[in-house]
Amino acid sequence: MKTPRLLLFVMLPLIWLALASRSAGAPIVREIEATSRAQDEQVQALVYNCNRAESLVVWQVDTGGGDTDLFGRRARISAGFQWQGEAFAIAETSSPERNARVAFNPLDDDFLVVYERRLASGDIDVLGQRLAGWSGGGDNGPELKGATFNISATVGREVSPDVAFLAGTGQFLTAYELDGDIRAQRVARYHQGTGGGELIGSDLVVAADLQRAEGAPAVIASSLQSYFLVAYVYEFSAGDFDIRGQRLRGVSSPGSELIDSAFDIAFGSDVEREPRLSYSQSQQAFLAVWTASAAGNSDVRARWMDERILSGNPGIGPVIPVADSLFAAEASPWSDIDPITGDAAITLTSSPAPGAAARVGLVWLNPNPLAPKPVRNSIELFPDRPFPFVSPRLILCPNQANMVIAYNARFGVDPNYQHDVHLLVGGRWSAAMPMVMP
Repeated sequence: MKTPRLLLFVMLPLIWLALASRSAGAPIVREIEATSRAQDEQVQALVYNCNRAESLVVWQVDTGGGDTDLFGRRARISAGFQWQGEAFAIAETSSPERNARVAFNPLDDDFLVVYERRLASGDIDVLGQRLAGWSGGGDNGPELKGATFNISATVGREVSPDVAFLAGTGQFLTAYELDGDIRAQRVARYHQGTGGGELIGSDLVVAADLQRAEGAPAVIASSLQSYFLVAYVYEFSAGDFDIRGQRLRGVSSPGSELIDSAFDIAFGSDVEREPRLSYSQSQQAFLAVWTASAAGNSDVRARWMDERILSGNPGIGPVIPVADSLFAAEASPWSDIDPITGDAAITLTSSPAPGAAARVGLVWLNPNPLAPKPVRNSIELFPDRPFPFVSPRLILCPNQANMVIAYNARFGVDPNYQHDVHLLVGGRWSAAMPMVMP
């Protein structure tokens, strides 16, 4: 169990700013505790509502006895930071709900949360729940919009869902792993699916190699070319994992859902995992980030990809060594790109050595994929805290100087860890070291 930390968190903002002021390269931020109940709480998703300049953070709560639920909370971040209401339940049943991801639909000002639910039989399904875009705007209580619905509920085990929304077609795409394959399901806008339901058509096969396992999908939408891109981990050979990509049409096209063949994103000799995707409309490019591990160490790498795919291989330039210290272990990358300015950032965890306590790091990339110097700065580490950082998530507020990072603060000793969800809110770069456009 955690020891009382009331005094610590009363002083938290002052402590953080004082530490940051002594570190020239460290971003100046305010640290905020999203939830402080005496339960294990782990961040799942962080997403931005561009209509209202608000963020939504979603986390998983361990309620005991093997059960986990999903909660969320809204915050306004355009002019300072202010919570918009209290935390609210998204999925709270006697079955464990976990591994949530969220996409925002600006057309209807609502969110779609996708997540796993484990049944008593051991089966795992993927479900969806819509949230209103503003506090009190729900029709199923103040926050929820409609009832929970099944996205994929077979006798197999559907895990690791991710979701994106394509405004041009008004469709969500949820990708997930099903027994070692990657599948997907289109979700409509509220009550606009097949027969007035929530889904569009049947599930889709994205990747199903009979000899190889695929998993951990990430999905994003191409606004200008109007398609979805799914990245996933591919077991090239025993113990050798690469990352591949597959495009899907932006609208349902039975019998012709896939666009061309799958292609390699990361295929080095290292073990490549944890793919994440972000999108730069101004550069007509995707950014893929991942963790590459070898010989007990791990690094974070990235690659730009042309959304137009003008050649057989969409890669733009070489793989980018985002954080590749010979001694420190970097992992858990998450990226975001400002759709207005094109600013691109990657947050990650960095340990001075494998297995040591981790800190949150931030790396800025040149927004031009063809720039000769793709990384603008070496990793900026946020100041030490009296606990490790785990699983950071990042959003850049469009056309603003703000950013938000959500992460898990870990307390206790393995295997009795307990986590709280914290936010880092502030400017995109330090006052001492402003980001200069090259």
